[in-house]
Amino acid sequence: MTIQDHNFPVEMQGIQTFSNINIPKNLGHAVVRTDTNEVLGIHGQRYELISHDDVYNAVHDALKQANISNDYETEITLSDNGARMKGEILFPDLIVEPVKNDFVQFRIQFYNSYDGRWSVQIACDALRLWCENGCTTPDAVFRAWQKHTYALDVSAYSKQIQNGLETFWHQRDHWKKLSEKNCDITDVSWLFEKTLCASNKKQTIARPDDPVSFNKKQHEILGGIYEMYSNELGHNMWAAYNTATHWATHTYEFANPMDKTRERENLVAKMQRSNEWQILLD
Repeated sequence: MTIQDHNFPVEMQGIQTFSNINIPKNLGHAVVRTDTNEVLGIHGQRYELISHDDVYNAVHDALKQANISNDYETEITLSDNGARMKGEILFPDLIVEPVKNDFVQFRIQFYNSYDGRWSVQIACDALRLWCENGCTTPDAVFRAWQKHTYALDVSAYSKQIQNGLETFWHQRDHWKKLSEKNCDITDVSWLFEKTLCASNKKQTIARPDDPVSFNKKQHEILGGIYEMYSNELGHNMWAAYNTATHWATHTYEFANPMDKTRERENLVAKMQRSNEWQILLD
């Protein structure tokens, strides 16, 4: 078990102007890390403090209540002086093999923040063990969010975990289907243009026959990743899927990799709900 010290003391404190005028609570108050006297966030009147340890304990209480396994490992990652927490729970005894010698492990992720960037969240998905890609699912039903305005619901989290595990077992057949569905580089290129790389930002190009622009730089990066996976797995939807999840979960070069991974995993989930994905899968 690897746990960074997420249980540091925090409290809500009033804030002042530079001239020491007290600001009313309905206009704002601060989350202060009292062991270092750092301000981790400023919030309005309705905000209720939910500590990292509260979330950690609620998830683990829910895990015990769900009774899916006693064999698990927890890792906690903190960022921005402890303002944000990401937890990951892996289960060595909950593994499927959708493709021969290609193993995928059940995973629970949970999040909390004091700076308002993240709501409390618990998500059930999977981790491909060969290269530690997260296996993002397209269905938001296996993710639970809540704002910092009311108490944590352990029973609801427990049900979420049970549903997530049930879906994990069913996903095995879906992943196997992806490995059996052939596609070529033109198909995959088109898929990424229309989904992960669709953009109106700078560094985009538009094809004459297609008004939708796409991010050329990201498209080239994804193409390189797909080449690696297609050499390993063949030209199929499983390789395309692992290309997308690799892109989403390998974000170490960014200033805030956890933020970037969350953003990209949402895009991968959206890709799997797209018409383009369904066209290639049918």
